[in-house]
Amino acid sequence: MSEMTFQWADFLIVAKSLHQSGKTSVLPTDASFRCAISRAYYAAFCHSRDFAEINYGFIPTKKPKDHELLRINLAKHGRGTISTKLDQLRQWRNNSDYDNPSPTLSESNTRDAIDYADKIIQSL
Repeated sequence: MSEMTFQWADFLIVAKSLHQSGKTSVLPTDASFRCAISRAYYAAFCHSRDFAEINYGFIPTKKPKDHELLRINLAKHGRGTISTKLDQLRQWRNNSDYDNPSPTLSESNTRDAIDYADKIIQSL
């Protein structure tokens, strides 16, 4: 059996589902929104990383600095808007993953994170 490559953009489907579950109180709202923001970021980050590897020769180090190195690589190849959106998403992800309370945790911010990730994925 051949191994299939994971489609990182599928995390965006999970993020949308978590966002919806948080809005309707099916799951705890804060937990849903936090996880949705995190999954939206990783959908965009990993999709962008794979794109940059194939198209721009980006070589991941498999270390935390890859988040910054990827944004630099994208900007260097004329993808400054994507780099900026990815950085904003990373900041929201850090807030939602580490801050208590999170200064950016809200329904609208969660929706914005999903929209940013969707735009990044669609543009690559």
